[in-house]
Order: sequence, then structure tokens, then C-alpha cells
Amino acid sequence: MESVLNDTERLVLDCVRMRLTEKESLAYIQASGRELHKTQFYKIKGKLEGEKLKRLYKIGQYGFVDQHLERIDNLELIVKEMWKNYWKEKNPYRATQILKEIRDTQPYLSSYYEATKYVIDAKGKEDHNIPMLGITE
Repeated sequence: MESVLNDTERLVLDCVRMRLTEKESLAYIQASGRELHKTQFYKIKGKLEGEKLKRLYKIGQYGFVDQHLERIDNLELIVKEMWKNYWKEKNPYRATQILKEIRDTQPYLSSYYEATKYVIDAKGKEDHNIPMLGITE
């Protein structure tokens, strides 16, 4: 996914998130290796404010898929590693704790799988063609 913001815009957004004053913001940006005048700072800040929905749309359109898959992959890896630890564990109490941890990950995986189904259904209705998943009409 191409980045929605350039480096300078990301720095200005960081300042907004941290609720820095103008002076603190300019110092933060300078400490990050960028030189930005006050007027440039406010111009970028205004642009970010005006393009909130556009940025949100791009994140929803592209970033969601990457993040969603990463979380599923991470949870599946965690479960796999917990099973390895379960089979190595000699202490029955600790083995039971590992099983509980495995059980506790299941609702997260289920919700991601359910969301995946929803995204595929919505995407399919949108363009009736999802070549990246090998699903075509």
C-alpha cells in the first residue's frame, strides 16, 4: 500500500496527536530532521484536517486488508507456538494454563474470520471480481 501521508505530514500529525503547542511542534519537527516554518506547519495541519475523510477512506480501502491479515497470521502463529509449549510442558498446572490461553485466542480468531467473510462479501458485491483471492464470478 502506498503511504497516505508523506514524512512531513506524518510529523505534523504526530504533533496534533500529542497536542503540542506551535512552539513545541516546530521544535519536535526540527528535532526529527525537518525544517518547517510556522506558515508551512499550519498549511499542512489545515490540509490534514480537510482531508480526514479521504485519508480514512484510503486506510479503509487498502490498509485494513494488510493489518487484518497480519493480525490473523500473528494469532495463528501464537496458537501454534502455544501448542508446542503445551506438548513440552511437564507441569500439569502450567499445561492447563496454556490450554486456557489457546482457548482464549479462539474468539479473536473467530471474529477476524467473520470479518474476513464480510469483507470478501462486500468486495465481491462491489466489483464481482477478487483476483487476489482467486475468487471470480
